[in-house]
Amino acid sequence: MTNPHQTLTTMTHNRPRVFVVNLPADADGTPRVSMRPAEFFGEVVTILANGKPPPDPMDSVAAIERAMADYTADDFLVMVGEMDLIALATAFAMQATGGVVQFLKWDRVHRAYFPYAATLPQLFDDEQTIETLTA
Repeated sequence: MTNPHQTLTTMTHNRPRVFVVNLPADADGTPRVSMRPAEFFGEVVTILANGKPPPDPMDSVAAIERAMADYTADDFLVMVGEMDLIALATAFAMQATGGVVQFLKWDRVHRAYFPYAATLPQLFDDEQTIETLTA
């Protein structure tokens, strides 16, 4: 029997996806980071080719938008690669889910990814926080 509380993502994809904007790579495109540990959390989806992103930033924006078009709150975003592209992917994720994003953060000591979630209301939970950020 199907769980009535099961999300569309789970039903459509069988398991969550782990989005990687781009992996740092050597000159020949060989990734410097293994995403194998992230596979525990879901299917790994690399958005841009390993190494340097396209020279035109709008190509990167379009690729992120296409890849994350069906992003859901069950999916994860890995914090590795170009910082500006991670920021864009986070914005697309929050837009797609109404302000919720799950991250995977690498822990060097335990040599594993650990999940954590952020929601936009948690980031801006009161007027004081907003005033501090805009001052």
